[in-house]
Amino acid sequence: MRLWFLFFIFFPVLLQAQVKFDYTWLFGDNLSDTTNGGYYGAIMDFKETPPYLRFFQIPIDLEATAMISDSMGNLLFYTNGCVVMNREHQLMENGDDINIGGLVYEQTCKSSVGTYGYTAHQGVLILPWPERPNIYMLLHLHRPGGAGSGKYNHNLLYTTIDMSLDDGLGAVTSKNELIFQDTFPGDFLTAARHGNGRDWWVLLPKFNSPHYYSFLLSPQGASGPWMQEGIAQRVGVASWGSQAAFSPNGEKYATASYTA
Repeated sequence: MRLWFLFFIFFPVLLQAQVKFDYTWLFGDNLSDTTNGGYYGAIMDFKETPPYLRFFQIPIDLEATAMISDSMGNLLFYTNGCVVMNREHQLMENGDDINIGGLVYEQTCKSSVGTYGYTAHQGVLILPWPERPNIYMLLHLHRPGGAGSGKYNHNLLYTTIDMSLDDGLGAVTSKNELIFQDTFPGDFLTAARHGNGRDWWVLLPKFNSPHYYSFLLSPQGASGPWMQEGIAQRVGVASWGSQAAFSPNGEKYATASYTA
């Protein structure tokens, strides 16, 4: 296990009134021996002190996992990189076929045992779209090929969710839109608030390279990338089990990567 730290002077975050986009955590695993065909999930609610944990029957497996809450910490929706589920744990309107296309999608999202979950573990990320109330952007890594591309993804895509639709349960209004095409590891997709307190910076390494890409999410949408070289570790492994994160104030960036 290798742990790298990086100080960022160009990703400052303005301290503002606290929002609670990350106050609900979901986990999905088969925690029961029952044979009713479902998976069992867990919800950790950080609105409570100490955080409240409860279990529920989840209809999908959360291998790739991203979720978001509203400003009060109430769950809005979540994804496993294959589908988008609403807060009632039902398929969101038009929420199917995320990352469609390619052998990975067929083997993991269309598995005969159910929706297994896309294999880009830290390859999904949900951000509120700046200055567009009720609109959210789901960023996701996509691997179109088969065995020849087993170690990396080729596409950074985005899907748009409008929470004002379907009586507040939300609906997907566009999906699988291309932002940028290159080679990326299966993990490390993360973001920090821009110094203007409104926009977001998204950081993503290029596979087996010292180059890192940064993208800007502003009211106009996703723009970039801007490339930086040699700022952190070279990611040349499949990186399953690896992770990247910014500190809460956005001033530090750290990665942890398993290498055989």
